[in-house]
Amino acid sequence: MLKGKTIGVDATTLEANAAMRSIVRRDTRDNYQEFLTELAKESGIETPTREQLSRLDRKRQKRTSNEDWEHPHDPDARIAKMKDGSTHKAHKAEHAVDLETGAIVAVTLQGADQGDTTTMRETVAEAGEWIAETAAAVNNEAEGERVSAGYAATFPSRSGDGESGRASG
Repeated sequence: MLKGKTIGVDATTLEANAAMRSIVRRDTRDNYQEFLTELAKESGIETPTREQLSRLDRKRQKRTSNEDWEHPHDPDARIAKMKDGSTHKAHKAEHAVDLETGAIVAVTLQGADQGDTTTMRETVAEAGEWIAETAAAVNNEAEGERVSAGYAATFPSRSGDGESGRASG
């Protein structure tokens, strides 16, 4: 039987089936090769070689960002650093589990470029809503009759003042 008092949250980054070499600019829809060629022309190189494009690319400070680039067939995939240090298009699946029973109470998909402390709030809130709905259904209560399903989560403070935030449902 679901307890809902202690919830554990875990996330995993999943590599998307979207190659980095296929990304396009959000504004012009140019692919990466076309973008570099245009930069080379702007810097005075009319017909750049592959080596010149590669050198130009290495000199650039910020090469790719989720604000500027997307994959044309998987726009939800985000540019993210994987655990092995490589950069790929990816998705992030986060799940909440009732630690007393092992029941999965929520699964959310998040941007792979977002940190766990940012995305955890949404997953815990969704878990709390599901636990409250389930408790109401099991106990034959009207919706909203039970104010709290008995879960609470403590999050690190964003302000760094040492205090923690608290979410309950």
